Amino acid sequence: MASIDSLTLEDILNTKTQVTTATEKTVRDSPGVITVITREEIEAFGARDLQEILELVPGFAFGADVQGAVGVGFRGMWGHEGKVLLLVDDHELNETLYLTTQFGQHIPADDIERVEVVRGPGSVIYGGYAELAVVNVVTRSAAGKDFATGKGRYDATRSATYSRRGLGIGFGRVVTEAGGLYVGASVAIGQGRRSIDGYADAAGARYDLKENSGLGTALITGDLKWKGVSVGLMYDGYRVDDRSAFGENLPMAASNGFGAFHGHAKWEIELAQGLKLTPQIKYKRQNPWQVLSEDPAVAGALFYDKTAERLTGGLRLSWDILDGLNLLAGVEGQYDHAFIGVKGPAGEYTGLNWPWNDRDTVEYGNFAGYLQVLWDNWLVNVSAGARVEAHSAYGLSVVPRIGLTKVVGDFHAKALYSRAFKAPGIENIGLNADIKPEEGQIAELEVGYLIAKTVSVTVNGYYMSIDRPIVYGSDPATGEESYYNELKTGSKGLEAEVKVRHKRGFGSVTYSLYSAAGMNSVASYAVPALQAPLLGLPNHKLTLAGSVDLGWGLRAGTTLVVLGPRWAYLSNPEGQEHLPVELPWQANWNLRLSWRPPDYKFVVVGLTAHNLLDTRILYPQPYDGGHPPLPGMAREIGLDLSWEM
Repeated sequence: MASIDSLTLEDILNTKTQVTTATEKTVRDSPGVITVITREEIEAFGARDLQEILELVPGFAFGADVQGAVGVGFRGMWGHEGKVLLLVDDHELNETLYLTTQFGQHIPADDIERVEVVRGPGSVIYGGYAELAVVNVVTRSAAGKDFATGKGRYDATRSATYSRRGLGIGFGRVVTEAGGLYVGASVAIGQGRRSIDGYADAAGARYDLKENSGLGTALITGDLKWKGVSVGLMYDGYRVDDRSAFGENLPMAASNGFGAFHGHAKWEIELAQGLKLTPQIKYKRQNPWQVLSEDPAVAGALFYDKTAERLTGGLRLSWDILDGLNLLAGVEGQYDHAFIGVKGPAGEYTGLNWPWNDRDTVEYGNFAGYLQVLWDNWLVNVSAGARVEAHSAYGLSVVPRIGLTKVVGDFHAKALYSRAFKAPGIENIGLNADIKPEEGQIAELEVGYLIAKTVSVTVNGYYMSIDRPIVYGSDPATGEESYYNELKTGSKGLEAEVKVRHKRGFGSVTYSLYSAAGMNSVASYAVPALQAPLLGLPNHKLTLAGSVDLGWGLRAGTTLVVLGPRWAYLSNPEGQEHLPVELPWQANWNLRLSWRPPDYKFVVVGLTAHNLLDTRILYPQPYDGGHPPLPGMAREIGLDLSWEM
């Protein structure tokens, strides 16, 4: 395989991926709107974690949830609770209680080989967590390549306080003497802070995040691949220390644990030429939102110790019926089990740790079947498929999709229509036994052109309507805290990307626009008197990224992420009229200089300035939940040292 440094822009656009179809297609021909970010780009731009990578992808923005957690939004929709599927080496990181994913110094970029993003629905292949988008992360240990690496970094703020620090090692090797056995593993540990600024809760009470916000990560991966058999293990130990809770400050920081263990095994069996059968089994055990503090002021509000397990078994058949005609069929069964560990400091239920209908344990089953046909022909390539799911608690979900794609020389076009759904989580069902899946329908158009083999231009438009959105708040009938189905929400918009690649450098410019005008009836998402924006997430987003080879082993890279105005509820100590406030445009500019000594090319030294403009980064809450915007980190200067053999 050619080195990434020697690839042209055309080569990159023709890179094959399975992320949309589970069958290899090129980025231009895949029936989805796709962004692929390579390891070369990650290193050149100085991204430190998955959040900083996704900030460069059109449509993505981040907001605050509760208890110091930062979650993902996409195309104006709050996707934190199970609407954006996050896969790392085929391990499903969405936790099965509330379905959330956590960002901020989580999933170190040093461990990542590439990130594949489907900017649109993926429910037909992936099920009920892929309503809005799919983020597929391939780590270095799972990529199947020979490597050995180690890295250390230290970042500090203007007050000489460390903002993050971490160490990591990893290796991968193909053992030819063992018939091509591949063994890979990595370990990454780190600590950091969310911010060094002050935070004021809804009532105006303030505290300093410098000593009251902590982020910790421990990611361990292991992979084996041999003659169609692959086994992967992962431990994800993420932690958030926070005082902001649900918008009313705690007297001290609470430690929120998100420990998780994942494992999977699959075997690709070649039954005949063009006929492949793949059995697969997955297991995950997660303890999200775990707060075990015995202090009454914390335990009474946040104590939580629940464990969720999921066992998934599946069988997939891929059949190349004719040249250009592929049939994919699969079945999948899931068993979910959740239980309460410690009830509370005194052995009684407390905080958020309440049982499910007076039971300390619950079990659910889910069965799914899916079918997909890919037909490549001279006129237009066709992708058509559907998924049917039957869940023991909330019943049946049926989602079809169809896509038309065509590549003609340097031009490509896509027309896509999908239905998708967001499945309720275990705690959603526990708070409302009548909850139903929300259902989306999404139409997308994309056109792209490769100019002179060095510049590509891609523009896409979309229309996304969601019926029965699952919303957190007070039950309209009882007034009690609950999850319930609202009437509708959605957005429509445009996204554009220009990519440039030259032998001395590469870069990109993206622009995203969404509007919810006439599409949203959820009051807790709305901005009163305005229709286009939804709470917390910008209608406009601009990104620039570039890297230049300066010679003598020096490389300069830069990124700029500009978010348009956002609307958020701020602190309101005077008890004035409850209205959101417009936040100003936000620009986050990063600059990186790296040096690979010509005589010691296995060593790289990097110096990075993050948030060079010292912008006050804010993460607004994208729903009316009583939590003022959570501050992000001020300007940081970082030094990193890595070696690779």
